[in-house]
Amino acid sequence: MKKKVYVALLSLCCPIMLNTQQVFAEETTPTGDTVVFEEPSTESSSEELPTVPTPEASEEVPEATEETTEATEEAVTEETDTSEETAESTEAVEEAPEASEEVSKMSARALVSFTVTFVDETTNAVISTVPINQEEGTTAVIALPTNGYFVVDTPVDSGFFVELDADLNPYLVGPVTAATTNFTVTMRAFNASGDAQINFVDEAGNPVAGAPSVMLGGEVGDTYSYDPPVIPGYTYSGGTVTGTLTDTLQVIDVVYTRIETTLTVTYLDEAGNQLIADETYTGKFGEVYEFTPASFSGLNLISMNGAPFSEADLPITVTMGETDQHMVLVYAEPVISDPLPYQPSQVQPVTPIVDVKPEIKPINDKKSLPETGEKENMVAAAAGMILVAQAAYVLKKRKENEFGL
Repeated sequence: MKKKVYVALLSLCCPIMLNTQQVFAEETTPTGDTVVFEEPSTESSSEELPTVPTPEASEEVPEATEETTEATEEAVTEETDTSEETAESTEAVEEAPEASEEVSKMSARALVSFTVTFVDETTNAVISTVPINQEEGTTAVIALPTNGYFVVDTPVDSGFFVELDADLNPYLVGPVTAATTNFTVTMRAFNASGDAQINFVDEAGNPVAGAPSVMLGGEVGDTYSYDPPVIPGYTYSGGTVTGTLTDTLQVIDVVYTRIETTLTVTYLDEAGNQLIADETYTGKFGEVYEFTPASFSGLNLISMNGAPFSEADLPITVTMGETDQHMVLVYAEPVISDPLPYQPSQVQPVTPIVDVKPEIKPINDKKSLPETGEKENMVAAAAGMILVAQAAYVLKKRKENEFGL
């Protein structure tokens, strides 16, 4: 649109410019009054130099004027375009500071800093403070102290209030605005129960055998004092355990040190003579060792602390106790039993195995007469029967006579 306006202005100004150029050309064109330089006086050069005809110059002016007009129009157009770009750049430069000023203003307004102070309702003591540095227009979520307190009051003008999360834990929530400033939340203590668990461990962190954990209970805020007991095989030098109960379980490890004891081994023969010097071993209470005693040529281990013992029972298992131990090992020469008396070798004949064949007797239907031996047996049997019958008869008669029958 601007280009069209400039072209219209140029079309109006062109005739004026042409007339101006023509006037300027007429003023600068030499006339008959123009002084002409002459050569040195000679006959041949006495004539004046011809002047430039004015009409020819007038005829050439319009052509130059048309070319000049076109060049002028192009130059004006280019200047116009350059002016437009310069104007746009200038506007952009002028707008940029304004935009940066707005961004800086927004950045300056974006962050809001304030502090939330939690105080005890009864003592007015500060429980905790929470500094907040958050962007304006957002929502602040603040965790509440969990050491046995609950919220009693929050300032109305703060815009903050208490809500519960999915696990029913309370928290403070509210919008952050340019007007948000420091505020105080009043809290009240409640008599919640608290526990402390005391564990007994050794220097390696292992539980002390035979010493179960001890639980101390009470209300939140109560102080406790506990004197660890004396445990056999251990020593304790930590003093009294003290603390304050909270609404979370406290786990306290009381460290004991295992005592060191010794094992002395004495080697004797059967007569009570010491075979070598005593051996001494040191260990901590509860440690278990496998002990293999010394061996002696021509002697066997026969007893340990008065009890029968043999090398088949090796190695010896030793457990370090809370007091020193003494082990007495007795060795003796092996016992050789009396040999059996000499007996010559004997060779017993082996009975041959004879095949027994069944006897085959001829079948005889006729009754054979008894042989001599068989006849004597029959007679003896008959005589015996007669004697028995007589005896029975005599007994019967006697009974009849006695009863008068």
